[in-house]
Amino acid sequence: MTGTQRPMEEMFRALQERAKELQCLYQVDELLHQSAPSTPEILAGVVRVLPPAWQYPAICRARIVVGGTTYASDGFVETAWSMRSPVHIQEESGGLVEVVYVEETGKSDEGPFLKEERRLLDAVAERLGRFLEHAKLRQAFDALATAERVGSAGPEPWRVILDFLRRTDEALLVRIARKMINHLGWLGVREAVAVLHQMNVEETPEGEEMTADNRPLTRIGRDPAKARIEETFHIAAEVLGDDEIINLVQKWIREDKARFLVTTLGDPDAGLDEVAEAIRRYHHLGPGVTELSMAARKGIRVALIEHFFTDQLEFINAAKNHLDIEDFYDVVQHVVSPPRTRGKLGGKSAGLFLASRILHRAGADNPRLREIRVPRTWYVTSDSIVNFIQYNNLEDIYS
Repeated sequence: MTGTQRPMEEMFRALQERAKELQCLYQVDELLHQSAPSTPEILAGVVRVLPPAWQYPAICRARIVVGGTTYASDGFVETAWSMRSPVHIQEESGGLVEVVYVEETGKSDEGPFLKEERRLLDAVAERLGRFLEHAKLRQAFDALATAERVGSAGPEPWRVILDFLRRTDEALLVRIARKMINHLGWLGVREAVAVLHQMNVEETPEGEEMTADNRPLTRIGRDPAKARIEETFHIAAEVLGDDEIINLVQKWIREDKARFLVTTLGDPDAGLDEVAEAIRRYHHLGPGVTELSMAARKGIRVALIEHFFTDQLEFINAAKNHLDIEDFYDVVQHVVSPPRTRGKLGGKSAGLFLASRILHRAGADNPRLREIRVPRTWYVTSDSIVNFIQYNNLEDIYS
């Protein structure tokens, strides 16, 4: 065999492996987009098409584990030669997809597996996650449609909504249950207050006491409200009407749509670019999609002022009464800053921005104020000049 033939054979073998992987992805996509077979039949089909795509198909087996159910190739056994990829459903682990060799082979990039096979398995896991997420949504929408057809003969409408959330976004359901039990506690419902006290006990890690020294308790990995969803809404049904429960749940769902903005602003390590991206996302949600209480809006306004301008109380107390969240969208469209900036926009920018918003709102009642023009403005962060000097190696002439 000549030296030229050997590289050619290696190239053809590599091309054959890539062709097998592409064929596998094509077959997986074809299975996942079929409408007639059931989910178990589709997952069993995916298990069948995986082994032929691997380097040694004769000794390769596959399995998918989802929701406690396993779909596996004939002869599948757990071995030391395994490659796994998690299947995420709504950003949480919902199972796994795995391939194994039942006999030892030569070493490669990841044990006996090629790096391309890792990418293939991750791609299949991602597709499975999207498919299973859509399947959950279809089941939930079917339940809603059934409830609408049944009408008054079926369960209470709010129970249907809770079941829909349980199927589609359980984390949101837990947050709503927490809000409901707090709401009932504020109303003075004795059963709700008792549940709140019990939840406080459950939130205290074992071995720690609520009356201990003034220090933070160890964080626990679960929300006690999750185990009390049914109890919470059973209490709510005793004291609130169906319409009132539905209105509260809908209100809290709209509030939760802005949760990403609150989370970003509450992160002390969040840079101005991350805050700006959260503001753009909030803006593009459009009017009517979110609903924030007056207290929440004020808290967000104060946090935005601190992130962009200053933490001086005198300025914050004046500005928070004249600025709204949407006003900052115009600011982020005109900010000049280095990547991952930690700087602020400075006093002149803050004063000009606040003055322009005061004039804009006052102009609604005073036509003469509408004629005042604010110059087109770009806002430069305080660390931009330092970044400019470092980027252009001007430290020697900077004084």
